[in-house]
Amino acid sequence: VGCDEGETQVGERCYPTGCISEIGETSPVLCNAAGHCNYKTGVCECSIAYVGSLCTECADTAILFNGACVDKACVTDEPDGSISVCNGHGKCIAGLEDSVKCLCDQDYRTIGTLLCYPSSCVRFNVLCNNRGTCIDKECVCDDDFYGDYCEFSKSCPAGHQLVLGYCVPNICVTTYSDGSKTVCGGYGHCVEKESGHTCECIKDGRFINGACVSDACITNKMYDVVCSNNGQCKGGVCFCKYDNPSPTCS
Repeated sequence: VGCDEGETQVGERCYPTGCISEIGETSPVLCNAAGHCNYKTGVCECSIAYVGSLCTECADTAILFNGACVDKACVTDEPDGSISVCNGHGKCIAGLEDSVKCLCDQDYRTIGTLLCYPSSCVRFNVLCNNRGTCIDKECVCDDDFYGDYCEFSKSCPAGHQLVLGYCVPNICVTTYSDGSKTVCGGYGHCVEKESGHTCECIKDGRFINGACVSDACITNKMYDVVCSNNGQCKGGVCFCKYDNPSPTCS
């Protein structure tokens, strides 16, 4: 094989000399296996954590860890003074637009793009609902909270009530004659707006007398009569007085 100027033959192929960091018996190591060789220019294009003509040095944004350069964004300080990459449960890889992210091990996931946490402690991209600590793959909740993800409260601040373990602003709480409670009549969500909290009804729901009411419960739309004035609408279903079997308590 006849190689062009600026190339070196290794085995039966020619490689850009400027990219060869080590020569093996049949093939070379290009760019320290830490970058990509541009065959047109004969120059190494290094991975995000590496610099140098052969990608043998760590970039200013990286540190040497177990013989490899790792971007500092993936590194955390452990309580014992050591450091870990992706919390010790993943690999630091290139992300979009010169960024990095953690590729987590099985049963672990990232919060955002960096650091790996046990999936059993993460819900809605939040670790233990910001109300506890993940220990041995379980959430250990702060004193006032409980649940698999510390999602439930034991007590609420002023102006709120406990509804199914959640603290809900009073204005969004619907209380029924049997003492049970739902959020927005069980047919909406409590949302915070500039003017304060309010119920945002779902689907065909209408806000009547402080609760979201399903269209199926409204027996007189002109006068907003609910369940024929003989029951209460709960989660889109009429619950009638006097054991009335009618679906609208009529």
